[in-house]
Amino acid sequence: MKNQQTVFDDLKIKVEHLVRAHKKLLEKSISLENEQLMLLEKIENQKNAIKNLEESNKIAKLAQAISQENENTSDVKSKINELVREIDKCMALLNE
Repeated sequence: MKNQQTVFDDLKIKVEHLVRAHKKLLEKSISLENEQLMLLEKIENQKNAIKNLEESNKIAKLAQAISQENENTSDVKSKINELVREIDKCMALLNE
């Protein structure tokens, strides 16, 4: 049978081991919390970047649509002008 001093020494060693393990776990916990904060900040930055890219994409699509409308508008204007010239020629022929 172990004497009380041996039991006490064994218990002291185990407690010291538990204290060291607890400190390591606390350090790991702090490290993980810091990493989590960094990742959350990174996620927020990426969300903002996505939002900015979506806005840029929306603007680009709008600009493209407007540019196509302008092309169509100029084509329509050209066609109208051509038709007006033909009508003028027809009216001139009728007046002769």
